[in-house]
Amino acid sequence: MIIRQQQLEVFDRLSFQNFENEAVEHARNFAPKHCEVLGEDGTRVAVEAGIQRAGRFGFNSRGPVNLFIDLMFLLGSEFDSDPQYPWAGSIVRDRTIPGQAERADRLHRRSIEYLDKVYGPENRFAIAALHSVNRALENLARRLPGDFRSTMRSTLDTLYPQKSAELGDAGLSGVIDRGTSIAQSCSITSEAGIALLIALEFAFGHAFARDPLYPWIGATLRAESPPNANDRALLLYRKTMAYLAGVVSYLEGE
Repeated sequence: MIIRQQQLEVFDRLSFQNFENEAVEHARNFAPKHCEVLGEDGTRVAVEAGIQRAGRFGFNSRGPVNLFIDLMFLLGSEFDSDPQYPWAGSIVRDRTIPGQAERADRLHRRSIEYLDKVYGPENRFAIAALHSVNRALENLARRLPGDFRSTMRSTLDTLYPQKSAELGDAGLSGVIDRGTSIAQSCSITSEAGIALLIALEFAFGHAFARDPLYPWIGATLRAESPPNANDRALLLYRKTMAYLAGVVSYLEGE
């Protein structure tokens, strides 16, 4: 029997579709609430992006790809290029590590070290930060004493000391710079709006404004209504607080 090229292409498509379906199901099991918020289409878009991104680093087997998707949900869809997580990019790009399984294993071990240190047992450190974020942003909006940059730095230290300590001075400065730059590109000029985008960068990673895991952020920033960018930032603040309240409720099992 001769297998024609067209038949091979159909087989490849079906094989990839099965692989993708398994990855979507894995994502639902790993992050059920997040996937519920995204919906079927949104979850599939995020997983497709994850599979493609993982493939750039030679991750094309089930285990390594699922790990990559797990870390996307934890750290942001572009965690591999995020300056907040230099260890991740270093590992996935290290071609001296033999094979994707070994690189995935090292990535897994290093991510566990990071999560233990920054998230804490049963996510206690992360939950504490989520409880504090509303007050922290309100204080920034009231313009606490000192210049904005130093106040922002102090706020991040107080908000999430474990993550701030892991980032260090240079890492925190980078977060502030990138968040400020994104605010400028969105024509946001209010200190409250700039502070919000810095906080989103800090929490969701450097690609938060285009991350398919958080489509509501980019959609709000790009919306035509309200026409004023600072008003859109205020709307985004309200959406962010509602989203984080849901995250806290889920993590605390309420």
